[in-house]
Amino acid sequence: MVAILTSAVIYSVAVLLPFANLVVADAIFYAAALMLEFAALVWFRVHEPQLRGPFRIRLGTRGVAMLTLLPFLVFCSVIVISFRDGEYGFASAASAVAAMALGAPWFYMMRRTVRP
Repeated sequence: MVAILTSAVIYSVAVLLPFANLVVADAIFYAAALMLEFAALVWFRVHEPQLRGPFRIRLGTRGVAMLTLLPFLVFCSVIVISFRDGEYGFASAASAVAAMALGAPWFYMMRRTVRP
């Protein structure tokens, strides 16, 4: 119930934004989610090296970290370019980065207040 209401409030505010801002914010959120997946890959490679899944990247920990470095640099470049773009980039990039920064504190606050 809380997730549905929170989503409804966020979507209601997002309707007021121009479409271009929503596209930039969506791209930033998608890239951030992908970076979290890469971070999980490196973390598991360091902490659970014996763990096997349906496929294996045949690189060591250092190789996997280097493999994830290029997409991370591209992501950071997109953020910087979005902030420099004066037409609509700053507002959408700033709101996306702010929402991501508030995500973890919001999660911990909700975890403490809402018990299943």
